[in-house]
This record gives sequence, structure tokens and C-alpha cells, in this order.
Amino acid sequence: MSDIAFLLIIFFLVTSVFIIKEGMHLVMPDRDREPVTVSSADVITITMTADSRIIADGKKIGKDALAELIRSSHEKYPETYVLLKISGDVSYELAVELIDLAKTAGMKKLSIKTF
Repeated sequence: MSDIAFLLIIFFLVTSVFIIKEGMHLVMPDRDREPVTVSSADVITITMTADSRIIADGKKIGKDALAELIRSSHEKYPETYVLLKISGDVSYELAVELIDLAKTAGMKKLSIKTF
């Protein structure tokens, strides 16, 4: 009887479909490459504080206005970088939402810093 139970377990494991969730694809810096020096004029600094306020280049801003700011900056200057400074007290959901907002606005050069 136990042999049949183990055979059934093996059968269901082999025939079942495993669900693989897509995660966020991040490219980590390469240790062998020289660091890239970027002018501060080419960087949009976005800060998310502990109380979930979004500050872009020193001004409080909403999510819609932030997406438009990133989109217009990327269209004018394709070499623009975005620096996301996210407080450690912000929930992961809000942090990922901010990263998604920058990515969907067309930004490909993104740096994330926590404080």
C-alpha cells in the first residue's frame, strides 16, 4: 500500500505544472569594468520618504506628474539617468511601484539607493 502511495506522489509531481512568476530583471554592475562618471545635470533624483511622499529634484510631486517628468526628460535627453532614493521604511509594494513607474516612462538607466 505504501508503494502505491509513493508511486502516486511521484506521478503527480512529474505531471504537475510548476508556476514560475516573472520577477524584476535587474542588471548588476560588473566588477571588472571601470566606473562610469555621470554629470549631476544628467541625473533626475527622485526621493521617496518614509511617509511615502515623492520628491523629484527638491520638489514634492505626484505620481502622474513624475511619470510625465521622466518621459519628457528621456525624450529630450536620452542619456538621462534616474536615481531613486527610497527610505527603508517604505513598503516593498510602494518601492516596486516607483521603480515600475520609472521603467514604464521609458527610463532604462536606473540606480536605486536606500537610506
